Amino acid sequence: MAETATKEIQGIGPLRSFIAILASIAVAGATFGFSLPLLSLVMEQRGFSASVIGLNTTAQFIGLVMVGPLVPRMLAMLGTLRMLALAYLGIVVIALLFPLFDDLLAWFVLRWLLGAAGVILVVAGETWINQIAGDRIRGRVVGLYGSMLAAGIAIGPIAIRWTGTEGWMPFVVLALATAMAIIPLLLAIGVAPRIVGVPRSRPWHLARVLPIAAVGPLVCGSIEGATLSLLPVHLLHQGYGETTATDAVTAMLLGGVVSQVPFGWAADHFDHRRLALMTGIVGAAGFLVLPLVTGGDPTVVLVTLFLTGSATFGLYTLALVMIGTKFRGADLAQANAGVIILYGIGSLAGPAVSGPMMEWSPTLGLPGALTAFCAAFVVFVAIHAYGRRSTLVSARRSP
Repeated sequence: MAETATKEIQGIGPLRSFIAILASIAVAGATFGFSLPLLSLVMEQRGFSASVIGLNTTAQFIGLVMVGPLVPRMLAMLGTLRMLALAYLGIVVIALLFPLFDDLLAWFVLRWLLGAAGVILVVAGETWINQIAGDRIRGRVVGLYGSMLAAGIAIGPIAIRWTGTEGWMPFVVLALATAMAIIPLLLAIGVAPRIVGVPRSRPWHLARVLPIAAVGPLVCGSIEGATLSLLPVHLLHQGYGETTATDAVTAMLLGGVVSQVPFGWAADHFDHRRLALMTGIVGAAGFLVLPLVTGGDPTVVLVTLFLTGSATFGLYTLALVMIGTKFRGADLAQANAGVIILYGIGSLAGPAVSGPMMEWSPTLGLPGALTAFCAAFVVFVAIHAYGRRSTLVSARRSP
């Protein structure tokens, strides 16, 4: 994969740029995967209820949604490389502030700031990779980027086993790991892609120009938000132990890690609407089967979640490929901000919808909600594709 990308990205400068952003985003993913469970576990140890912990996590996504629309202009004004470095340094400071405060309000503010810094990292990184990827292999390059990010996120929770959750140690490790993400960026000094001009539209313009690229991240965020927060609880209610419950989340994440490059290859060779339709169908089928295998062999449950995660995580990758093909420059950054914002909204909506359904039916609630998310996406894509086809046919028949 790296050799193929090197051929497309001509010159040692762009190659350095390619390596720099991949290495940096892998470390960033590890910090994300480390910080989310760490903060929840620390709050639980301090006696906060699950509702308060959930609200505190929500503050991070609210920061993401609020700051996201501002990021493209920041990148145009200060440069992608500089904004990435500033965001990483901001997270270092925020990480070291957490153990200094016991006040709940302070933690809400810090979580909001963490989300604000995080959205800068993601928008800058994804815009960067799309700018240097050629159209012929864009899907594979974006898929490799997604795999590196997902791998980092999957590794993050494992580090908590080594650092523990007490005292300063985990927060110092978080700060040091985040600071290390700046080191690969030094390779890109002088060759990092630049954004010229200002966006000509708002992030919401994406929904009108590329509806599938807008709805896909919304559904992906809903699924990830619901599974990361509620899937372990669902499996505990079904009689599985804590190990299986946590391994289930890892299985879905690993599915996303493994599938991104093959999915990107498919995006380079097949019609995007058909690929989106098939992805939604596979996701719906996987979640529909989940209640049938739950209660039996844990391995079957984990394999089912691995395969389902392989499909659903691809919705986000496909959206990045689609906007990279359609937009350039500041408009690409703005479209990327739209993708992130919609993903963040989905991450908030997914648990909000799935939680009450779990209370209504502990066995079918979560699988039913996840199936409904995927089924709604399938219906949307089918209607959009049919409507587009009908419009083209009518245009050809008109004199």
